[in-house]
Amino acid sequence: MRPALRACAALAVSLAILAIASPLSESAPPPYLVMGFISDAFGNPLEGANVTILNQRTGERLYSTSDPAGGYIVDLSINPTPYKNGDGINVTARLAALQNSAYGTVNSSQAQSVLNVTLYDTMPPAIYHAPPGSIAVWQDLNLTCTALDDMRVQYVTVYYIEVGGSAVRSLPMNMSAGTRQNGTWCAAMPDHHTAGNMSYWFEAGDLSGNSAATGAYALTVKPGSANEYVITAPSSVIAGQDFSIDVRVADSFWNTVTDFNGTAYFYSDAMAALPPQYTFVPSDNGRRQFAGLRLYTAPRQSFVVDTMGPGPTSRKWVDVSPSQASMVAWSPERASILAGIPFQLSLGVVDMYGNPTTYPYPLDVLLTSTSAQGSFAPSQAHVPSNTQSAPVTYNDTAIGTPLLAAQPTDPVIGEGTANITVLNASTAMRWSVTPAQATVQAGKEFPFNLTLIDPFGNPSPVATATRVNLTTTSKNGKFFPQSRLDPEIDHVDIGPGNSSATFAYWDTAATTAPIAIAASNGSDVATGTSRVTVAPDAAGWVLRTGLPETAIAGVKFDVRIDVTDAYRNPIANFSGIVNISAPDPLSSNLSYQFAAVDMGSHTFSVALFTAGIAELWIDAWFPYSNNIEHYRPSVKVVHNVASKLVVAAPREAEAGEPFSFSVSPADDWDNRVTNYTGTVRFSSGGRFPAALPAPYDFLAPDEGFRHFDKGAALFSTLAQRVIASADAPKPMANYAEVWVNDTVAPDATVQFPLSAYDGDPIPVTVGARDRIAIARVQIVFSADGGDPLTVSAAQTSGNMTTGIGNYSAELRPPSGTRKITFHAVVFDGYNNATAPTTGNESIEIIPRAQFDTWTVMVIGAVIAAAFIAVAVVIIRRRRRKGDEEN
Repeated sequence: MRPALRACAALAVSLAILAIASPLSESAPPPYLVMGFISDAFGNPLEGANVTILNQRTGERLYSTSDPAGGYIVDLSINPTPYKNGDGINVTARLAALQNSAYGTVNSSQAQSVLNVTLYDTMPPAIYHAPPGSIAVWQDLNLTCTALDDMRVQYVTVYYIEVGGSAVRSLPMNMSAGTRQNGTWCAAMPDHHTAGNMSYWFEAGDLSGNSAATGAYALTVKPGSANEYVITAPSSVIAGQDFSIDVRVADSFWNTVTDFNGTAYFYSDAMAALPPQYTFVPSDNGRRQFAGLRLYTAPRQSFVVDTMGPGPTSRKWVDVSPSQASMVAWSPERASILAGIPFQLSLGVVDMYGNPTTYPYPLDVLLTSTSAQGSFAPSQAHVPSNTQSAPVTYNDTAIGTPLLAAQPTDPVIGEGTANITVLNASTAMRWSVTPAQATVQAGKEFPFNLTLIDPFGNPSPVATATRVNLTTTSKNGKFFPQSRLDPEIDHVDIGPGNSSATFAYWDTAATTAPIAIAASNGSDVATGTSRVTVAPDAAGWVLRTGLPETAIAGVKFDVRIDVTDAYRNPIANFSGIVNISAPDPLSSNLSYQFAAVDMGSHTFSVALFTAGIAELWIDAWFPYSNNIEHYRPSVKVVHNVASKLVVAAPREAEAGEPFSFSVSPADDWDNRVTNYTGTVRFSSGGRFPAALPAPYDFLAPDEGFRHFDKGAALFSTLAQRVIASADAPKPMANYAEVWVNDTVAPDATVQFPLSAYDGDPIPVTVGARDRIAIARVQIVFSADGGDPLTVSAAQTSGNMTTGIGNYSAELRPPSGTRKITFHAVVFDGYNNATAPTTGNESIEIIPRAQFDTWTVMVIGAVIAAAFIAVAVVIIRRRRRKGDEEN
């Protein structure tokens, strides 16, 4: 080929290559997103998983890490080798020892592939614990264990059965050191004041719902040191009858001290029959029974069990009732009287130990004296039924020592005698007790004067020191020098040259018939007496009887109020006011003013409503003393039948985020029904979706309470309900209202060209993602910094309700625009978030005056054709010229 021809051809080829190469030099392929979520088998999002995205055709890999919601996202277009439609995609996720993959293909028409990966964790956590073996009742019990898991330990719970119990109780543990993969967990057990054997075990669960439990560990709770003797004895016995007691050595929490080896000593009054001292041995295990005890002195007596040194000691009071009526008795049994002066005695019925008692039948008693001059008024005594004494007057004019006899006509009752010394009234001295008649209050000291007087009533000093014995016909009466603060006495001493002394009398048993106190020092001086009536102490207290140990919430029970003095003597004429109330706000206050017909006793009908140990407030106003007495007995209130469900949930929750709540059956007064075993179902009651537990059957170990850890999730914002319902024992339902917030804003990625020609629509694709749902997507753009314009993007793939989708829009800036800036706004389906979710992006606009690719191709083709035509003309001319020359 000629040079010119070759030059033309080269130019044409170059222009053709330029025209062909121009369309091949376009920008890289548009973004293609590969996204999805990494979760476990239960749908829990997994954060921190390493994600590898492989293009199987090119062998190129991209890497990502799952976010707190478990999501990942990459763009295939950033690989050096452009992707192609239909390329295979392999997504592999790894977290700790877990790995799994998902597969998909490139579908360029959708601009994205959603590939979720589920990591199946089948290995439960491992738990390690070193048991303490034993603790003392006063020691705190802090349990620790080590929990390990290949992914993450979600919870550790310690379960335990208390000493002597059967209910399984639970206590959540807290991580105190380490990580969720290998951490130390601890929990403080409640105080254990009951000695014995208990058991406990641990349960741990991981993020995927796998759980493991240890075997039960035995724990021995040891008692403390010996603090007291716990004496179990009858509350009342009959005088002279045998009874048994149980003596248990206890610590300060009443636990039996089984290794006690001390010696117990027994004490009471001189008449009592008590066990000998006893040294505990190991086989006793801190407890022993003693038989053959007898008490003789009515109406109340005590005995003491003592260790005689450091160690436990206790006193036990027992009410002693007189035994069967045995004989009549004179009061006083010995006396010196003045001839010709009537002397007052009384006849009563006593048991074989001398305790005053009564006889259920009237007694006619024959009275006799060994003195021919002695006489009785009345000549024959009559003791009414159920009466302790009857007055008798004796008069004798013969000096001597007659024996008085009282012979009942009923042969069951024995005869009683009295030794009397009759003195010459004109020469004998006598003791004068003043006042000769008195009424004393139970529990109050009453002063008496004792004076030696001559036959004419004049005080007569004693020549030598004289001891005067004091006696009383009451078993409860006691004598003191001045008051009970002084030591008890049974006599007074009168020094030489003195004629009188004082003493105080004290008694606790109120009587309807007078008792006698007597002063005597021998047969040469007449006995002095005073007739005393013991009245109840007007400033009494309230003694409740008939109060049950256990009451059912809302069910009335009887409380009998007996108004007595401090010594249990009934105050029959009480006319004060008694109020009964309780801290329980549902209980009604009760008030009653006693009348004479009540005889100091009234029964109230009371209802309590709050389960637990309830305290009754009993307040009595005593009009005689203007005192107010308080009594605070306790009663255990147990729940009634279940009538409602109590649902406890947090006041606020994050939309779509699981939260914990609890359900407990309750009675009409909101007491938890601990023995409930019905089935509870759950719902949300609204048109919006909710994740709630399956129906749950309450079990006895639940004790009426069930905690659902991370058991619910709500998706609609504002106020939503978690509703629990059941059919037994009657239809019941209740709910907890939760304010649902959606504070997690959506995010987005955008795909767009870096430049565009003036007048051409500009395609923009938004990959939007939200935890709950997407409402709409808008693109806000500005041409050359002008006013912003808004374009709505249409959904092209995905699902709004899943929170993942692609949205496309075309931007059409005004003609002549040189640059546009824009950002995408994703509107959350519930919280309606409007903050921009992408930063400002920019696109350069190319003016139409510049040659575009097809223009270059056309011009190149025209020039090439022109050059070829010129070359052909030149070649033909040269050929023609050559032919002419030839």
